[in-house]
Amino acid sequence: MRVYQTHLYPQEVMYAVLVHSPANQEQFSEYPLLTDDPDAVCCYRDGRFTWRPEAMCETHSYELVRNPETQKMEAQPYTPRMPGFGPEFYVWDNVGIVLHVENKQLEFGPALLRKKLKFCKGEKLPQAPDNFDDFETAGENVRRLWPEDPPLKKV
Repeated sequence: MRVYQTHLYPQEVMYAVLVHSPANQEQFSEYPLLTDDPDAVCCYRDGRFTWRPEAMCETHSYELVRNPETQKMEAQPYTPRMPGFGPEFYVWDNVGIVLHVENKQLEFGPALLRKKLKFCKGEKLPQAPDNFDDFETAGENVRRLWPEDPPLKKV
């Protein structure tokens, strides 16, 4: 696994991780390997990919501004033109997984999906509707789709 790209958007940070065959090490050597650093946002340790979200989830008074001299984004304090009337800022992050399967088709069926399926509680997002299924409803949906399988488990 490799660090592919990081995208900065006005209210979002998107990390892209490249997954490829060990046979393609040289082809993707320009991208740094995903390390097992416990402080990294994304890491690969003990056969598992881990993402540690770090975006601010409360309102804050900073904004990202591009520095033309360094060509980098910098956080600067935000001061509204009219005190008390400035916009609220939220920032969130997510991960995109880039799968490289050269001249092949990535296949996985419903049995594998069901085997890996676990329930996790949805989080309230600042500007999104709160319409997550509860555990009971999710379990009913799983029973309807896979009636012969064991009940849904929580993470």
